[in-house]
Amino acid sequence: MKAAVIGVVGTLAATVLGGVFSIVTGLLEIGWGNNVTGEQAPKAQSTVTVTATATTTVTAEAAVPIGQSDDSSASSPPDGEGRTVHLSDLTPVGNAWLQGSFPLSGTRYRKSLAIARLDTCSEQWTLYELDRPYARFQATVGVSDNAERDDQLETVNFTIYADRNEDGEPDRDEQLGTRAATFRSPATFDVALNGTTRLILAASLEVCGIGYRTIAVWGDPRVIG
Repeated sequence: MKAAVIGVVGTLAATVLGGVFSIVTGLLEIGWGNNVTGEQAPKAQSTVTVTATATTTVTAEAAVPIGQSDDSSASSPPDGEGRTVHLSDLTPVGNAWLQGSFPLSGTRYRKSLAIARLDTCSEQWTLYELDRPYARFQATVGVSDNAERDDQLETVNFTIYADRNEDGEPDRDEQLGTRAATFRSPATFDVALNGTTRLILAASLEVCGIGYRTIAVWGDPRVIG
């Protein structure tokens, strides 16, 4: 009886071990491509190809920022557009004013025009001819910070004209804009030129007969466009 039991147990054990061996062998065949010798099958070359392609694609896209053009000429304005010309770089047709750096309310304007001595009762002006029509005129105007104490009380009127009739003189119907400024209280111009190519800049004291040593400054007068 004991021998029979031992025989049955041995048979069952052999059967189980055989089944386990079959399962393990199947797994090895699946995992190693039917190579049960223990040597690993070489990796597919497609993996290398995919990695190289992905790297090349990312590098190429990063060369041009998103939302920007790779055409360097796209941001360059056409000839003449957006150009700025300072009047101090031009030669006036009329009276030549002082040119250089002048302070207005603590700010120094390095391409300024200035009248060293205003006449007490008359407007002083100068004329500039432009090479073509520009869109706008801009400037900061006022009494120089270097004005003497008695002249710091003066109010100066600054006016710009378009010399359309080309007579070289400021006419009331040619006025483009006027600003009043005092010591430490400058004013600004930003006016449309409406196609004019001849500009007259003028300045005068608001009250006639008070003084004649006031330094009237056109700070960085320029045409744009």
